[in-house]
Amino acid sequence: RDRGAWPKPKRDMVAADGQRLTLGDTTLTLYLTPGHTLGTISTLIPVKDNGKPHLAAEWGGTGFNWLRNRATYITPDRPDRFWFETYEKSASRFRDIVSKAGADIILSNHTNTDGSKKKLPALAKRKAGDTHPYVVGNESVQRFLTVADECAKAGLGRLN
Repeated sequence: RDRGAWPKPKRDMVAADGQRLTLGDTTLTLYLTPGHTLGTISTLIPVKDNGKPHLAAEWGGTGFNWLRNRATYITPDRPDRFWFETYEKSASRFRDIVSKAGADIILSNHTNTDGSKKKLPALAKRKAGDTHPYVVGNESVQRFLTVADECAKAGLGRLN
């Protein structure tokens, strides 16, 4: 795609780690989780399903971008090790955050990573009384982030 065809957004705020952002009657909590990019943000989002409260954890950066776009990411100050370590620290930290917060839904910036390609059709066919396909429980949310953490550790291991 032609990135130049999209207008550059106007900056109206700079997110801070742990910042709460209220949109209508919903308050999101933003966490700085660099790794995918330096500006990656992951978010806790309170949601409801038929009036029952849940907490969604949106993992802001799934891929190891520096492996595909090396000219943009890799510098003498930011070699592969920097990116893997940064990603690993963010995944581990966000896993601890969602564990304590009790998040029971995981969302990702890529639908092939959070299961949305299967969950969205299941949601469309959902009948009254069926469980919500996105509500997976806190242990599953933690496992998702453990996988992200372990993949970064494996990448570090390959560098040695």
